[in-house]
Amino acid sequence: MSFHKTRQARTINAAAITALVCITGLSACGGGSDGGTPTPPPVTVPVAQAPSFTSQPQNQSVQAGHSVTFSAAASGTDPLSYQWSRNGVPIPGATTSAYTVAAAQSSDNAAVFSVTVRNAAGSADSAKAALTVTGTGLMTLAGAIAEKPGPDTPPAFDVMGGLSIDAAGNLFVAGGYNITSIDSAGTIRRLPVDPVCNTWAAGHDKAGNVYVSCWAAIYKVSPAGVVTTVAGTPVLPRSSGSIDGLAQDARFYAPKGIAADAAGNVFIADSLNHAIRRISPDGAVTTLAG
Repeated sequence: MSFHKTRQARTINAAAITALVCITGLSACGGGSDGGTPTPPPVTVPVAQAPSFTSQPQNQSVQAGHSVTFSAAASGTDPLSYQWSRNGVPIPGATTSAYTVAAAQSSDNAAVFSVTVRNAAGSADSAKAALTVTGTGLMTLAGAIAEKPGPDTPPAFDVMGGLSIDAAGNLFVAGGYNITSIDSAGTIRRLPVDPVCNTWAAGHDKAGNVYVSCWAAIYKVSPAGVVTTVAGTPVLPRSSGSIDGLAQDARFYAPKGIAADAAGNVFIADSLNHAIRRISPDGAVTTLAG
């Protein structure tokens, strides 16, 4: 073999060795500044964030029979799950960020609603929201369901005979030897009429005076609480009767209904006389019917 051919063969073998080294990943390929295998970038593992509320459920007020919705919002790593509770007891199926009471009833009044939100990192409890249901029908404003005869301080009543409401929304109740007033804030006070006279009815005139029937007499209670006798007399049995006349000369027999018109006339349902009586602004009593 000639010298030229031998040198060519050596050059080919050197190129083959270099290629083999590159294939096997050795430093002869020129990889890496330190002559080793390149280091892959680090892998970042996200940290789950526990839930926290961005908006809380609020107190709600609704009329009976209407729907009302409580809602909340929370942040944190998904997925988030919700569970609503009523008075601390989980509500089956209430597992979204809002809960609706479809038709609020009296039994829902004063109920407290809250929600718990959870994810893989933890849980959070919301603030508590109360529900007020209005217009729930018959409710006790004052007194008790029992008879307690005779004069007494609130809230005892006896043989209540009539109700009247003035322009300011104050309620007046006849019964229990008094007129009881209940204002819009629920404050109760008694307007005594006569210590031995059980009141039967109440009515208002345009000036705000309350007219009260008591045994066989009609009283007027001014807005300042001053009590005067309008007609008749409360003493029984000799004072009862059916007599028209002026002021205390007139006679009634268990008057149990009162109404007043815009002209200042007061109309009396004189029950045991089976008649409708009228008291004019000057105090004259006349029989209209019966």
